[in-house]
Amino acid sequence: MKDIKNKFRFIAPSFIAFFLTCLIFSVFFSVFNLYPFGDRSLVWCDLEQQHLPLLLEFKNIIETNGSLLLGKGAGGMNIWGVFFFFISSPLSFLSLAVDASKMALFINVITVLKLAVCAFTASVFFKYIFRNLAPSHNIILSLMYAFSGYGLMYYQNNMWLDMMYLFPILLLSLYRMAYTSKNDLYIVALTLSMAFNYYLSFMNVIFIIIGYGIIISACRRNTRPKACMNFIIGSLISALISAVIWIPSIIQFTSSGRSESTFSLFASGSFYQNNSDKFSLLFCTSAIFAGLILIILKRKYFSSGLNKSIAFMFISMFIAVLIEPINKIWHAGSYQAYPMRYGYIIIFIGLSVCAAVLAAPKRKSEIHNRKKAVFISMCLCLVTYVAVVLTAVFKADTINSYVTTLWANDSDALYILPIALLFAASYFFIIFFKSKGYINSKAVSVFLSVLFIGEAFLSTKYYMGNVVSNTGRYNETVKLANKIEDYDYFRVETAKNLVCSNMLEGMGFSSIAHYTSLNDKDFFFTAKSLGYSSYWLDSATNGGTMITDAFLMNKYLVSPSTINNTSYSFVDKTKRFKIYKNTLIPNGMIISDIPPKRLNDYNKLNRMHTTDFIADKLFGAKNAVREYTPYECENISIINENDVYKIKINDTSKPACIKYNFLVKNKSELYFDIFNNYSTNLSENYYSFGNVYVNNHLIEKNYPNQKSNGILDLGTFENEYVNIQIDIDKSDCSEYELELNSFGLYSLDINTVANAIDNADTAIFTLNKNTITIKSRKGGWVYIPFAYNKGYSAILDGEKCDIENTLGSFMAVKVRNGSTLKLVFYPVGWKFGLFISVIGIIIFILYLKFNKRINFSEKLLVTSEKIVILMKHITFISVYIISTLLWLVLQLII
Repeated sequence: MKDIKNKFRFIAPSFIAFFLTCLIFSVFFSVFNLYPFGDRSLVWCDLEQQHLPLLLEFKNIIETNGSLLLGKGAGGMNIWGVFFFFISSPLSFLSLAVDASKMALFINVITVLKLAVCAFTASVFFKYIFRNLAPSHNIILSLMYAFSGYGLMYYQNNMWLDMMYLFPILLLSLYRMAYTSKNDLYIVALTLSMAFNYYLSFMNVIFIIIGYGIIISACRRNTRPKACMNFIIGSLISALISAVIWIPSIIQFTSSGRSESTFSLFASGSFYQNNSDKFSLLFCTSAIFAGLILIILKRKYFSSGLNKSIAFMFISMFIAVLIEPINKIWHAGSYQAYPMRYGYIIIFIGLSVCAAVLAAPKRKSEIHNRKKAVFISMCLCLVTYVAVVLTAVFKADTINSYVTTLWANDSDALYILPIALLFAASYFFIIFFKSKGYINSKAVSVFLSVLFIGEAFLSTKYYMGNVVSNTGRYNETVKLANKIEDYDYFRVETAKNLVCSNMLEGMGFSSIAHYTSLNDKDFFFTAKSLGYSSYWLDSATNGGTMITDAFLMNKYLVSPSTINNTSYSFVDKTKRFKIYKNTLIPNGMIISDIPPKRLNDYNKLNRMHTTDFIADKLFGAKNAVREYTPYECENISIINENDVYKIKINDTSKPACIKYNFLVKNKSELYFDIFNNYSTNLSENYYSFGNVYVNNHLIEKNYPNQKSNGILDLGTFENEYVNIQIDIDKSDCSEYELELNSFGLYSLDINTVANAIDNADTAIFTLNKNTITIKSRKGGWVYIPFAYNKGYSAILDGEKCDIENTLGSFMAVKVRNGSTLKLVFYPVGWKFGLFISVIGIIIFILYLKFNKRINFSEKLLVTSEKIVILMKHITFISVYIISTLLWLVLQLII
């Protein structure tokens, strides 16, 4: 009974920290009208665009017994790596208990629970590492971690919070291994790190190599060799167990659009960069700045043992924040936003510095010094709270640059700075006075609690309370799931960029849209070539033509308004959206006598000529596309030289105009296109070319643009004159010249296309989890509109056969009359990784059972120590020195 009480007393602060986190957030949420105490959601930016839709897709996969290998977005992409990048949190299973219509609100609960677990694990670390730390101090520091800027600013990437709560356990496992040579907790923690998020695990691994080298150097010399051997063994076992995760995921990353831009992004920017954003995050936990000063002033206290290792780790992490080339290497070479993705590491170690000082042995002091210390502490708290109240009343609502742009601007950061310095000074003096014995633990607890509540309130207000929640679009999108009843395979597209790209697959629909860093670059660029809109790594469904829609089986269209395309029939509507059915869709996959090699030249054409090429080669529709010449060009010249369109505005101070006027006899769909660059750029020099009008009606403003850069559908016309005008205003430019590989106005003959589709030879097919089954009615090449991947294997009537990559990123297989073709998908490296993982699990079980009987020679133990220290030096030099020198050299070359 006594043992149970002692264990409960030992773990009690962790549970108290957990429940206090929930309670404090409940109070704040009720003040800010956030769910479940209001109707506002925390969903915005990446949480809306990526995590929430992918969480819905995970929910859909589990509920429908779907596949975690083959996804429904991006033309049927590998989602194994996506799952372990975004969704592989144990708390993701809570989504199964909530209806999809409530998920945008329930994400508030999931976020708070994850941050509460952060407080719990932080408390466990503090209790085990700093045995003399008062329980109240333990709880307060744990709460500071839960309410740190990393959790409050980066919760949009909700999966990163899993790494935030795992890190204290990972760090605990390193100290436990260094001081006791036990590596079981380390193996579990590192494996969970890989399972929760292999991307941030890259940063964890850098930290582990450098950090463990620092920790082991501060340990007693006689314990180092065995601890280093167990570190190597533990790391290898963890790598084996998690192989099924990281092997196929790394392979997938190398084929993604993100991998192409890493080097150029590393070389870009300045030596000191994004400091307003970085320090806005750190200012939410000002105590870590107090920790930095304490290391300087109490150098003797941090000169040996555990405290020395904590101080060295904290300083090394702080250097990474300040010097941008080092910071980028911590981010695997580049980042688009969130410039401190490893921020949980520096924050937690900074709080550990404070814990180390607070846990120091008690010192006696004179009474008059105690009174002065208490008075100074009270004054600091009072002044700080005056600043808090004034900010909360007059300024907090306007500190919103981060929640509106994803970047904290200089103005907001400069306003937050003096308040953060006040908090940091207050924390410093209170902790310093405690270390001198001027104030007792109870007084410290009161002062720290008062400061923490004020700081947490302001930070939560800035980064959660000020979020402009837009659940209206989400709620309308969710309603689409019940509006389409179709048991054949189909894809859904949108007339404009109406919903987040991942929401279609989140609703259980197949589509060509997808937005994550793992978006396959070949399919991404193929979709561009077919005329669909995209930017960065976000491929959308708007754009394309009737021919490309037919090939891709885009059977349903979601539009905000009535569409001017008579090939679509109305199906249903919601308050915001209308749903149409494309009547020009083949009843299966196209079978053609044209071999895939005859289609290799498609990418040498402009985008509308690609449509004509596919119409001719696959559908047998000759001369379906017609190009028009403008009858008038005002203040602009257009020259076509070897299929390169050279465009120049003669006088940018005056408006320019391109006019078309012609008679459309046969029923035709008109398209306008401007395109040049296959890239993942956020913007292009030809964006915002002009406003497109049809019969004096504005069709698209500033086309092309980030949200609409696919082929622009102008509508259906028959037996009527059409007037099309592109108005161009470049008065803000001194000169304006462009070179484009796609430009112009085109028509697609609907009757020709309809006849071709009706007469096309097709193969019926079904999709079940990761298997596509195709039954061919005749022999030839079946063209499969699923994204090509080397992970597919093909079996034709029981025999293996080859899969051809065609049209950039699709598949073709030669079939026989009446044959059955099965395509089975496993991510490249998945089977091998699974085999290695099974071996790793077996080794781990045997290791746990027999490790005490294993004895290594003294020479081998000493060698292992040298390896660990060498790894630390190599990693530190590579990350901190070589990266900086490389960046400086690149500035001279580029």
